[in-house]
Amino acid sequence: MKKLGNVYCFIFFFSLLVFDQLSKYLIRLYDGFYICNLGISFGIQLPNYLFWILWIGIIAVLLYFISKKTFFLTQIPLILVLAGAISNIIDRFYLGCVIDFIDLKIWPVFNFADISISIGAIMLVITIFKKKK
Repeated sequence: MKKLGNVYCFIFFFSLLVFDQLSKYLIRLYDGFYICNLGISFGIQLPNYLFWILWIGIIAVLLYFISKKTFFLTQIPLILVLAGAISNIIDRFYLGCVIDFIDLKIWPVFNFADISISIGAIMLVITIFKKKK
């Protein structure tokens, strides 16, 4: 896999962040269905101290991957996770909760940032296990 240039990484990251924030803004602006999620992805509730411990752990793991020389193998997944995580953190700081609005009726309500985080995390796990073989 070829390493992406810094400009392309920033454009990809910024595009994901803007897309998620814009979708949440529009759903609120036009009075669409949404919930104010006080938990983490997919409505999972955690005590406040565990929430911040989890985020510190995620940031530590991401910094570890970024510091490795094999960073190019994990660029896309890391960008997906970081963009989704930062977008949800923006919600939490400015709104006091995360705006979730995609309701499939068979799964907890979620947003595009949750999708980005989930896809990125799955890609990271696959990359790590493929590398160990």
